[in-house]
Amino acid sequence: MDIPLIQAGEHFPSDLQDSDGDGRPDEFEVWQGLNEDENDVEWTFLVYCCGDDVPCGNRMGTILPEMWEFIEKLSWVGCTDNISIVVQFDGNDQLYGYHPDMFWNSIPNNVDKPHISETSTRRFLVGKDSTGWDPSMILDEDCANNTLIDLYDVTDWDPKGTGGSHNSTHWEANMADPLVLHEFISWGLDTFPSDNYCLYVDSHGDGITGFAYDYRPNEEPTTTIKDVLNLSDIRKVGDLLLDEEPQKNLDIVMLQSCLMGNIEFCHEFSRFCDYYVASENVMHITGNQDDVVLQSLDEDPQLSPARLAREFIDVEYIYSRDKVINPPWNIMDWDGRERLTFSSINCTQLRNSDLMEMASIFNQAVVDGVGLDKEWYFPALMGSLSAETTDCYTNDFNYTQIDYLEFLEYWKDVEGPDDGILPLIRETAGNISSLLWNEDIDSRSIEYEKHDLGFFKKTSGLSIYLPFAPCEWKNTSIYYRNSSFDEMTGWSEVIDLLHRNFEPSIDPIDRISTYPGIPVTTQFDVKDLNGDDVELSVISSDAPFEISVIEPFSISFNATEEQTGLYHATLRFDDGNGSFTNMVIEIEVLPFDRPVLVESVGNQTAYVGEEFILNVNVSDEDPDDIITVECEYPGAGECWMDEEWNLHIIPLEKDIGINNVRLEFSDNNGSLYILSFNLSVIWRNAPPEGPRHINITTRAGEKYSVEFGIEDPDGDNISIEHDGPVPDWMTIVFDSVLSITVR
Repeated sequence: MDIPLIQAGEHFPSDLQDSDGDGRPDEFEVWQGLNEDENDVEWTFLVYCCGDDVPCGNRMGTILPEMWEFIEKLSWVGCTDNISIVVQFDGNDQLYGYHPDMFWNSIPNNVDKPHISETSTRRFLVGKDSTGWDPSMILDEDCANNTLIDLYDVTDWDPKGTGGSHNSTHWEANMADPLVLHEFISWGLDTFPSDNYCLYVDSHGDGITGFAYDYRPNEEPTTTIKDVLNLSDIRKVGDLLLDEEPQKNLDIVMLQSCLMGNIEFCHEFSRFCDYYVASENVMHITGNQDDVVLQSLDEDPQLSPARLAREFIDVEYIYSRDKVINPPWNIMDWDGRERLTFSSINCTQLRNSDLMEMASIFNQAVVDGVGLDKEWYFPALMGSLSAETTDCYTNDFNYTQIDYLEFLEYWKDVEGPDDGILPLIRETAGNISSLLWNEDIDSRSIEYEKHDLGFFKKTSGLSIYLPFAPCEWKNTSIYYRNSSFDEMTGWSEVIDLLHRNFEPSIDPIDRISTYPGIPVTTQFDVKDLNGDDVELSVISSDAPFEISVIEPFSISFNATEEQTGLYHATLRFDDGNGSFTNMVIEIEVLPFDRPVLVESVGNQTAYVGEEFILNVNVSDEDPDDIITVECEYPGAGECWMDEEWNLHIIPLEKDIGINNVRLEFSDNNGSLYILSFNLSVIWRNAPPEGPRHINITTRAGEKYSVEFGIEDPDGDNISIEHDGPVPDWMTIVFDSVLSITVR
């Protein structure tokens, strides 16, 4: 198997041997020999271990022993002819034997603590461990030397977005940097080619906040100097993978992390993975049994991604079911815990779908329909916690997790009248449910009856986060309540509100100010949640001039010099269904003072990419006045006025169409003149381009064909005609080429 070179000296420590000087350590070449035929490798597992990611107090590092235990279990399978296992392991000197009271007390004193480079973030190939596994020995140096092939140090811990730097002092990567995660995925796919790929993340998860917490080295566990992979980061990882040539895609993303089975992260991962496997709830940290999945895969390497994702669920279900009899303290005593659901979601239907747009329509319809304000809303799918979010981990951010598919089913089939906004809610809920619910959504739940610490029930495996009470806090940790929507106060009581006739809503406008002799048209932004046809009328006005109504939702007027002053008018927006909204507007007509004189201009035409220049004739009755001008061009191109009153506009392609240009000329005495005209932006019809002369030499009786190489910049169809008489001894035929026959 041809594996790209890793540059010696830059990426791995000097103590690794490179006997033949080819840029790869000897241990790397030993493993390379296992797979000479690239097609033999069915699966590559990229294991992303974040060891210092606990976001709460003195529980710093409690996940580390379980990670070592899991890696040791992976060595039972190791890299085989069918499977490649690559691990990136976070480093922190607080996690390597310096706090024995925390998690090393189970290791006998005569056993060396694992010191694989202390503070380094490392990459390993997991070889096969022939010595067996001793549960009391997490991973000692001998075992590490036998089963892990050390590839190289990674990067230093740097703020998010920098990607770190090589050859630094601490060699600890910021595992919560999207650039670090992307580099690991991209490097793994390029370096270990196979038919299928699985990204396996072992870290703490914090729901909508994110996963893979990482602290700056040598900081106290309670420090705020930490990062977390959030929705924005996963969007960044997806952008980078999809920008590569060829685009990179993962078959499975498996998050061995708490609370990550939610629709927000599932949607972001769907851009570059086919199956998303995660838990809606907190997960056990007493180790996992996913090495069993790899053993099954090694025995049957032809397992499809869908089936392998299901294997993860089956193993998790069996393991958690067995643990329920003697539940570990760090799971079962979390207040309000109601269910444990571990699911596989087929992401292919979400990819390039209108899920977010449909969800926004649905959520807004429910919010508007039940008459709720800011405190009741759907943050993740309405933008406040979208992929653009940079950091939402704050101590005053309370939210509750509910099952999204159950939520959709509730609104899809809710009873009520067929008028008002309820039909829109039913329709959009049904569309989203059809998109999300498919036969490839697998889930397992655990029936729990023996203890009163919690209760598990069947769910769909897809959640949405809502900022509803209750949400309990204990010390610095969030305690989530996984609630069903029908348990929330008010849902069953607000249905009657959904059929009410809503009044039209109008965006407010400022005072309308103008000058005599200038026609004014003002348009209003009108919405009606019921979809009624709204009509605009003027029901009262103290203005001495007429205010006309122009569809859609516009008024116009033109005052004279004798009609200056401040006036009020009351407008009515009537939906014709018994509801209306009145709106009072102010109109101010300002007097001219020694007016600026500007010659009118008719409609003009400009061409894309070409500078349009128009000279405007400007003067003032007082030659001492200083005239200034403000140019308003609605297009995307540049627009400016020079000292000679020449208007310059360079339109862009997106400006094609009619653009209303507005020029406001004013002087230092308060005079104002507004000149407006329509500028039509079009493509110029360019002539065909190509050679103008072609010399042809031929013999009698021969047919000669020549291609002109003529092209039209506008993409027009080109026709060819000859000019002048043709001798009797010559025949000319025009097709895609010119054919000439000489007799």
